Amino acid sequence: MRPLSIYYLFHFLLVSSVGYGQVIQGKVVDSETSEVLPFTNVFLNNTTIGTVTDINGVFNLISIKEPGSYELVFSFVGYESYKRKVIVDKETLQLGTIKLIPSIIQLNTVEVAGTPDKEWRKKFKKFKKIFLGEDKFAVNCTILNPWVIDFPEDTVEKKFLVKANAPIEIVNDALGYKVYYYLTDFWSQKEDYLINGNIRFEEINASNESQALNWAKNRDKAFRNSYNYFFKMLIDRTLKQKGFQLSYPNKNEESKAIPGYAGWVPYDTTGIISVGDNPKEFKIDLKDVFEIRNTDSGEVSWIENRSDQIRINSQGFVLNPTDLVVSGVYHKNRIASLLPTSYQFHNSKTQK
Repeated sequence: MRPLSIYYLFHFLLVSSVGYGQVIQGKVVDSETSEVLPFTNVFLNNTTIGTVTDINGVFNLISIKEPGSYELVFSFVGYESYKRKVIVDKETLQLGTIKLIPSIIQLNTVEVAGTPDKEWRKKFKKFKKIFLGEDKFAVNCTILNPWVIDFPEDTVEKKFLVKANAPIEIVNDALGYKVYYYLTDFWSQKEDYLINGNIRFEEINASNESQALNWAKNRDKAFRNSYNYFFKMLIDRTLKQKGFQLSYPNKNEESKAIPGYAGWVPYDTTGIISVGDNPKEFKIDLKDVFEIRNTDSGEVSWIENRSDQIRINSQGFVLNPTDLVVSGVYHKNRIASLLPTSYQFHNSKTQK
């Protein structure tokens, strides 16, 4: 079982879209001088919701249509990104003053006009393969600003390292999103890798009905191929109907006699789901390692939960993904397959 730990991050300058709903307000300043920081990016991680502070450092984040738990990210060039958990359960959430710490890391000057050398191009090709993936979605992704990416040498562990001095801008023409990814950590070694960052999505306007339908079809496919779909089926109580089997390891040798499990025992899901911080969130009591098997396709994945519970929203999206270590089929899912947590999946069959 190969471990995979992925955690997503991003930073993007965007004034919040017009709309009404829950509101988060506050002010961003320098932690040392208390000077206001205008044009600081403020966004909800893994969503399409974001804004920037005004000339007085004040932000007014609107268009939060559903109450719930979110990760609110603050990002400004020359400062350490700051992230905090917020629970939106009323019309306005006042955060007061947010203090950003100046970064001690000096970014290298990027020569945009320069021509990348042969070695850089070779490493960039390897990076795209790991970062975006190798499926049809990845083929339809374009990194718009490759010059922000660098490949420092690891003289100790000999890992393949990647750094980015600005958000990586990606057009995903398979799913209809422009993605801004602010990379904090990236390494790979043989078949293992780690990608750390925050991400934000911007919907692209379809040029015609055919393109819109194709994006909708691909988004549905991306969701069905993710572990978010499994968790959605779990809370909908349609696991068996959809061909899923949830199991846990058993050291008892007799368990190996169970056909198809070789030491894995079917999990009784009765009572493992409870309501989370609000009615549209859930807590799943799945600890340690468990196996997810698709009995129709034979595909298998394993997930290790390093926390007490797995938190998900009503659409099945995991709210604490950094607590999960994934391997198996879900190991193949990369940036090109990601969807915002606001994505609405519609289960066509009646729940059991």
